[in-house]
Amino acid sequence: MPNDVLSQVMATKRSERTLAGDLEYRSRESSHPLKPAEAAARAAERLAENVRDAEAKLPAPRFHVPGQPDEDLDAPLADPLAVAATYDGMLQLFQLAVNGHLVRAHKYYVLDGFVTEHVHIAQDMSRAYDCLSMFEENVKRRQAMFSRREAALEPLLKALSREKFPALHKELSHELGEICMQMADLKRARIVEAERNKPSQRGLDADDALARSAQRGSYNAMVTSALRYFRHFCGLYAPLPPPGQVAPAAPSEAPPKDIDASEVAPYLRSLFYIARLEDKLVLDNVAAKIAALERSLAMYKRVTREADILLKQHGDLTLFAEREGHIAREMAELLPGKMKRIQMMHDTR
Repeated sequence: MPNDVLSQVMATKRSERTLAGDLEYRSRESSHPLKPAEAAARAAERLAENVRDAEAKLPAPRFHVPGQPDEDLDAPLADPLAVAATYDGMLQLFQLAVNGHLVRAHKYYVLDGFVTEHVHIAQDMSRAYDCLSMFEENVKRRQAMFSRREAALEPLLKALSREKFPALHKELSHELGEICMQMADLKRARIVEAERNKPSQRGLDADDALARSAQRGSYNAMVTSALRYFRHFCGLYAPLPPPGQVAPAAPSEAPPKDIDASEVAPYLRSLFYIARLEDKLVLDNVAAKIAALERSLAMYKRVTREADILLKQHGDLTLFAEREGHIAREMAELLPGKMKRIQMMHDTR
């Protein structure tokens, strides 16, 4: 296919996929808790879209990748939704999307020359794993799928210039933050279950189970990675205090001015995630734990302050206001008491 035709095809795909739309879609998906059957159906639909999008990304029905035999890609595509009723069906659909189309397209649209296309194909592969994970009941295998997603996207974030590709940095850092946060939640569930299954540990609450586990280091590493990615994302809109430091209270501090209306909810939600993740760290040292809670409290206050301003400027963000906004206000009231209790328990030992 001539280069000018390729450029036209990919320009069309870029016009259909914008940063704001991409962030808004993922933010909307994460904001609506679904029943298992509904979530599985949504995942099947998304993976079916992934297959069709992957077909559109292929440069020609037959094309050559250096070092590999030519592939004939004229075979008709089966109805994806008819296939994806079970894990085996979803696996078949996944293999068609990833191995059948996206891997080959990714080798054609190399990073050197097709930056946007290369990144978006990598994101499509990541989301294919996300869809497949909805049908995977084994928590360890689900966690492995999320690890593959991080491994596919993290090198791209490092390779791309933040100044030249700010939009791609936003997309990648936001998605990587979500991936690591989900990995941490899965790891937490596995640790708590394993600890509670020990005869001597039955009846432990989740926090005590985590504190006693030898795997808390790997759990903390996942939380820290999620924090790093969300901080990177939010830092592309407005400066954040250095890691491990609390920003001074600044009620007059204004939120980012030039933020697209459809990016407001992902931005606020990412600030909320930073606050939540600081509280999730499992720390033995009382001073370190209280310092983490102080950072969490400062970020919850920032979320509520900036949300009040941005909600007035951009109108309908009721979903955030009703959920994360409400929780942020509650946590800003509760965390000071939690810090006092931790300090008192330490002082009375």
